[in-house]
Amino acid sequence: MPINNPKKPQVEGSVLRPTNRWKTLLFYQKANTLFQLTVVFCERFLPKYGDRTIDQMIQAARSGKQNIIEGSEDGKTSTEMELGGIKERMYAVRTGYRKAQDEEHQRLVAENATLRAQLATAQKEIAHLRKLINKNE
Repeated sequence: MPINNPKKPQVEGSVLRPTNRWKTLLFYQKANTLFQLTVVFCERFLPKYGDRTIDQMIQAARSGKQNIIEGSEDGKTSTEMELGGIKERMYAVRTGYRKAQDEEHQRLVAENATLRAQLATAQKEIAHLRKLINKNE
């Protein structure tokens, strides 16, 4: 017996979530408009031959549109549980990374303080040796 959840529509006989219609997504519509404007701009204002910029601009605009389609299709197979697990793992990794950064920073600060103290001692010894050399001359 399916559990009724008002947030998630149930799909009879399917384990996949209902698909988003990518053509109705605002991001897709904007990306498609941007692609069309890019093509028109390149045709109207840039030289037709000998410039790779045109191909790169059109390909970048096409890729943006295609990425939205592919992302929408990939989203059908992801479950809320998988996404939650990914978020938790990413948070743990980020937290561990920040902790490691803080520890490394503290180690470097301590090492820097030690090196500064050694430098000050060495400078004092050099100054003392210079005085001795100047006295003997």
